[in-house]
Amino acid sequence: MNDNGTTCTAAAANRGHRNNAGERIKLDVGGTIFHTSIATLTGCSAYFQSKFSVQWGFDESDGDYLEDNVIFVDQNPEPFKVLLAYMREGCVDCRKLTRNVLLQAEFLGIDTLLSAVKYRCYANKFPEFSGGANEVIDAYNQRYGDMLGGIIAGVLPLYLKKRDERKEFALLGKSASGRFILQGPKKLYDDDGEFSSESGLVPICSTFLDCLNWLGMNGFTKVDCPECVLHDGIRRIFFSRKLLNSGEDNHWDRVIIDNEGADREPDKKQYATLTVEVRSAVLDTGGVGMLREVARIDADIGKTSEIEISGRTETTSISKVAGINEATSVSCMNWLQHNGYTRREVELEDFYNSAQNVQPEKKVSIYSRIPPNYDDFA
Repeated sequence: MNDNGTTCTAAAANRGHRNNAGERIKLDVGGTIFHTSIATLTGCSAYFQSKFSVQWGFDESDGDYLEDNVIFVDQNPEPFKVLLAYMREGCVDCRKLTRNVLLQAEFLGIDTLLSAVKYRCYANKFPEFSGGANEVIDAYNQRYGDMLGGIIAGVLPLYLKKRDERKEFALLGKSASGRFILQGPKKLYDDDGEFSSESGLVPICSTFLDCLNWLGMNGFTKVDCPECVLHDGIRRIFFSRKLLNSGEDNHWDRVIIDNEGADREPDKKQYATLTVEVRSAVLDTGGVGMLREVARIDADIGKTSEIEISGRTETTSISKVAGINEATSVSCMNWLQHNGYTRREVELEDFYNSAQNVQPEKKVSIYSRIPPNYDDFA
């Protein structure tokens, strides 16, 4: 892709070349022979676009051509191998972007890759920067200039992978009235969306599960203080998320691939509770029969309703799952697995059961999933 999001090859299609764009050629790069096509080379590289253009072209008198029409490029072959693969595929593994690869990419004028590198590096180094993609790239240019400037400053290639581990926090607590309250960053529920050191109560969270889902859907997926700080008899727990650059989605994110983060904490979560209660069956004679287990699931299934909390009517997105109320724990577990709630959140369970003073005959378990679209619900 080039700067406006079109593919490199398409961007070069309208330029005049004296050779057939599909013509296969041989390159001698530092003594190593590469077989490729003019279209591949001119699709992303300003260097090759100029060399194959009608106006300029490779010059035999300057030693551009060797025997058998092999074109000579006076660069190191190992970095070129990485860059040729990028020109063919449109993406590159982050681990392959060494100093030599970055410097050769600049020599060859592979502008799309260079922009992706600048964006990734600056956004990782300064996650609090709130500009869009082009503003992030401009900020890199102003601070470091080119690839060599970033290398000398020590941010390349380091910050193509490394992130400054800065965080934002939110707090979930239980008030003296018995109500769960959620306190989060002001920018997440204020209209301006700008950073502010202020925080306040999140107004849309009515129940414990509403609070958890707000946290999970806004990226607060990590319990940061598992000891659950006690303060004046009020129980509370902190959640955090990595401070991320808040620019709009852009195509630079699809150029550099980093697979090592595949096992990291998900960026978003959605929660469900499984409540299992042991009850005694009442016999016709008035006696107490065998104990039986009654289970239910509460989750966000895309519906809203009104509930009474502390004498006020409030809206909640949490419902008892139809057909699972007063079911067995086996059927509830199967529903959770079928709908993607596969991860048990033990720290949250401990916090909830302690805060609510849940009795031994009643157990509340909490499960999470990566949220799908509501259309995907069973």
